[in-house]
Amino acid sequence: MSGELTTALVSVIIGGALALVGSFLSNRASQARLKFQIEHDSCQKKRDLLLERGEELYGLTDKWLNYLFEHTLNILSVMQGKLTYNQSLDLDIEAGKNISMNFARIQLLIDIYFPSSRKAYDSILKERDKINAIEATHKRAYRNGDIDGTSFLPAYLKKQNSLEKAGEVFKNQLIECIRTI
Repeated sequence: MSGELTTALVSVIIGGALALVGSFLSNRASQARLKFQIEHDSCQKKRDLLLERGEELYGLTDKWLNYLFEHTLNILSVMQGKLTYNQSLDLDIEAGKNISMNFARIQLLIDIYFPSSRKAYDSILKERDKINAIEATHKRAYRNGDIDGTSFLPAYLKKQNSLEKAGEVFKNQLIECIRTI
């Protein structure tokens, strides 16, 4: 009877040990799977956030560039004598009613999420400043009674093309950033 009891006791101990080892291995596998799932979900959320921010930045920049190009076309019309400055400003105001431009948001998105596109964005700003300088010189001449702006047209058109190219470079660079996410 004692041998049967010992055998039964050994069987219970071995069975319990095997159950504990099985439970340990199962828990370890579950923890590894959970860790992998959490990391995967985190990466997916980060990817989704970057895609969303990239699309937002592209949309904001595209609206701003379109508005900017519309403005330059209005100024070209002033230089050609087709519009007055007041008419051009009225058109700018009307166009501005339909869009909201948030330059701080554009810069924030670039600096936080897409810093590699900062140089291309800065090129847009430099070209915009150059075109604004020509526009300011023309405006002073216009206010002084020299309404014939044809002498400003070649330089203005050249800078307008440079601005457009800088905008395209930025948007293409941003698209590449988004594609690599």
